[in-house]
Amino acid sequence: MDATREQAADGREIRAAAVGSLEIFRLGFPPAFAHGVIDPPAGYLAVVIDGAVCKSFRRSTSTLGRGCFMSIPAGAAHSSVFGPDGCQVVILRPVGEDGSRLFPSAFRSCTTVEAGASSL
Repeated sequence: MDATREQAADGREIRAAAVGSLEIFRLGFPPAFAHGVIDPPAGYLAVVIDGAVCKSFRRSTSTLGRGCFMSIPAGAAHSSVFGPDGCQVVILRPVGEDGSRLFPSAFRSCTTVEAGASSL
């Protein structure tokens, strides 16, 4: 397992590792950080481990707090605004594929699971 750590000029902290057929990222966002529209080329799963983030898609907006997670398919263009206390997010993304083999139904649409349900 190769791991990297980077401190971006905009205040983000990025840790990354490859484990088998998954890329795992731990991203730290400073308070009130925001990014413009991104259009992910591959599907991924985002898990909020601390703080909060509001993700805005073309037709919907979702706010995720600690313990919430969301599957985001390839091409689901969105912007994000992170909470006033910053935010820590773990991203899981399949390596070299669209995720359909590892997660057959997870990346077909945006799906959010709230914190209460994720602690079952």
